[in-house]
Amino acid sequence: LPANPLTNYERPSRDDEVIQPPSIDEVRKILAHAAPHLVRAISISYSTGLRPGVAELFRITWDDVRLESRTILIRSAKKGGLTFREIPIIDDAFLGQLALWRNQDQGDGYVIHYKRKPIKSIKTAWKAAKRRAGVTRRLRMYDCRHAFASELLAKGGDLKAVSEMLGHSDVSMTTKIYQHTSRALLEKTIKNMPSHFGTDLVHKKDVPG
Repeated sequence: LPANPLTNYERPSRDDEVIQPPSIDEVRKILAHAAPHLVRAISISYSTGLRPGVAELFRITWDDVRLESRTILIRSAKKGGLTFREIPIIDDAFLGQLALWRNQDQGDGYVIHYKRKPIKSIKTAWKAAKRRAGVTRRLRMYDCRHAFASELLAKGGDLKAVSEMLGHSDVSMTTKIYQHTSRALLEKTIKNMPSHFGTDLVHKKDVPG
């Protein structure tokens, strides 16, 4: 080539930011300002930990939602994990909401749709709802999946079970990417470490506070 075509191309900056998952308060605020199709998307992502987007979320049909057995069938993205997985529906309120949506759609078609048409992206709707909700920090729809995993792990959920529900092929991926530890979890873990100080070695005047 007579010249390098990338000479004036600006390399994208690295994105190493660690984004904390949305709190339940943030999720509720965004839901309160979300369009109907986004409400469905957020609710299902937060409650099942699936991958939001065309790989998993937008592929769910009402045939995959088994209200009688309280499960949602997810056809996994081609990431080397399980071909499909069933996520239990434990929350009665979530189950009732799914039943209401199914009645609205007459039990037919895709669960996530816009005026009965398939959806390929919800980025615009997500940004608009987040802005109206007053949530200014960086937060992606994908972080609802992070919240699902982190909350279960923080509350003592079985690592292998959580990994399977996420559709991971290896549990190491689950712990590496999705376990956002909290201060409470750290304190709960470290409190089991015995002190090497005897009580006679510590003077009260030296203890802060």
